[in-house]
Amino acid sequence: EVAFNSDQLDQIQGYQFSLDFGALTFKKLHPNLAKIENFGLHQIYDGWLTTSWNKGSSGQLAVDSGSSQEATLFKMTFVAERAGLLSEALQLKARPTAIESYDLNGDLMDIKLTFLAPLGKPFQLYQNQPNPFDRTTIIGFYLPKASPVTLRLSNETGQLLKEIKMNKSAGYQSIDLDGLDLPKGLIFYQLQTDFGTEVRKMLRME
Repeated sequence: EVAFNSDQLDQIQGYQFSLDFGALTFKKLHPNLAKIENFGLHQIYDGWLTTSWNKGSSGQLAVDSGSSQEATLFKMTFVAERAGLLSEALQLKARPTAIESYDLNGDLMDIKLTFLAPLGKPFQLYQNQPNPFDRTTIIGFYLPKASPVTLRLSNETGQLLKEIKMNKSAGYQSIDLDGLDLPKGLIFYQLQTDFGTEVRKMLRME
């Protein structure tokens, strides 16, 4: 069971996006703040749905009381047919519904999925999202404790393309990567931390 929460609902007027979960088997949708009429379910058994929600469609909502239940937009139940990370199985898609959120003034805000890990979980480097990508992508990772991190990007021959160093706090963290200065094709990304080093690969589209 996956709960979709937000700690910024008091700042949000509405949102819309498409959710791809083709790597999982869908079992049940549990509406909460987002009601059943806020979802497009025609392709839900094919691995994706669309959703559009705004405060006006649900009345005046008490979203600022600090209650985790009140901050839950909806839940979904899946069956995982094979081992893997949830962060690799769930992805936001811009089609057929654009990924957009609006603040109380009607200005656009970003939407991204943040996957919370249980305490005591070891260091993990996740697959970048989206992948393949054109201009921008997000590299997520989990740190048991605060640590300096070094992200190195290299091509298939091992040539270093880019290096980013920063300090990150404990928990789920991410690095927004602008790929305009990166070549097209296969790119390896390595994250070095106090808790180990992991390597994954991504693809920048032609």
